[in-house]
Amino acid sequence: MKKMKRVLLLIVIALMASALVACSTPATADDNSANDEVAKRLGDGVNRIGFAMAEITGQAVQTEAQAFEDKAKELGFDDVIILSAENSVETQVTQIKDLITSECDVICVYSADADGVVPAVQACNEAGIPVIAVDRGINGGEIYCTIASNNISDGRDVANYFGLMTEGEAEDSVKVLHIIGNLSSTAQKERADGFRIGCENWGQLEIVDEVATDADADRIYNAVVDAFKVNPDIKAIFVPYDQLLSPVVSALKEIGMFYPAGDPNHVMLGAVDGATEQLEWLSEGINDISISLDFLGFGQTAASVAADYVNGISSNDVVLTKSIVCTAGNVEYLAKAGMLWGLSE
Repeated sequence: MKKMKRVLLLIVIALMASALVACSTPATADDNSANDEVAKRLGDGVNRIGFAMAEITGQAVQTEAQAFEDKAKELGFDDVIILSAENSVETQVTQIKDLITSECDVICVYSADADGVVPAVQACNEAGIPVIAVDRGINGGEIYCTIASNNISDGRDVANYFGLMTEGEAEDSVKVLHIIGNLSSTAQKERADGFRIGCENWGQLEIVDEVATDADADRIYNAVVDAFKVNPDIKAIFVPYDQLLSPVVSALKEIGMFYPAGDPNHVMLGAVDGATEQLEWLSEGINDISISLDFLGFGQTAASVAADYVNGISSNDVVLTKSIVCTAGNVEYLAKAGMLWGLSE
């Protein structure tokens, strides 16, 4: 990789010289300074990569971070820096700027806020450092590559499952509660959009309430309790990711509406991520569908795209990772086949 990096440096210097000859507008002092910094970074003999993460507390993102670190080291990065912003956009902006100061060759970002991190992305752009958005999109600046699942499809798949399980029911008879998570996350917004689209395709599904909760457990719990006061016949609930199902289940138990799958009073539960506990719940009849995302793939692909960049290999603007629909009927098979990050045999 270091040899390739020196080759890339020579190419960059040659292109800079060509541009100076061909361009009729003289380069400014700022342009020359930025180009000098890029050349210096590419030629320093150290391959350094940074990953600014919104947080690293959940099982899914811990899996993502570890996969990223392991793959980056395997691909020859000398220095791998992973930072957690504890879901503070201000902290993340500062951390990204710290990664710039650390002379990272590539910076990956799992954003705390798709809009709030834009100034930090623009700072990377000015420094000539490519930005790879991982798992969540970013709404501004120049993004070298976005690595994500098809979140609209993920949300729609949950709605389609609810539709299939209630096929033949009367029009608008299956009442649905839609719990919306963190609207600063492009992934969660897209899952919400996909879920709405899916419900519209099934005449019997009617979303009777949508509640924005900022992914807060107490607000989710209260949202479920309040929703059943108005619509006691709710038959399905969707949350944007698996860990948010815990307050939903607690609320259902509190109001006497928790029944296992197979019981005629059962309230169907669906979410996205494929975390261990919720995959185990499928076999216990607690929830009904979990879309398992490829968190190993998020981390590994980010490192691979970064390594390709350093070695002069371009990438697609968007790389989509796989998603797997998990239900009580297939989760055991998928686990034995080694297809689920949340379950391993």
